[in-house]
Amino acid sequence: MADEEKTATTVTEPTYTREALAGSKKYREQCDIIMIALEADKEYTMAEADKKIEVFLKNPVKEKINGKG
Repeated sequence: MADEEKTATTVTEPTYTREALAGSKKYREQCDIIMIALEADKEYTMAEADKKIEVFLKNPVKEKINGKG
């Protein structure tokens, strides 16, 4: 019975497409990052999107110069 009560009170976070997140007021400044870092056919919670943005920003910049690189 206690297990049933725990599952009944568990609330899941809403999920959003990358387009919905990129168009939101919260992610307005990071919309380009969202379009690159998130997959098109998946939905993400805001916490997952924040984590993906954080990982993306921590990656070093890879620069090609004149096709060498």
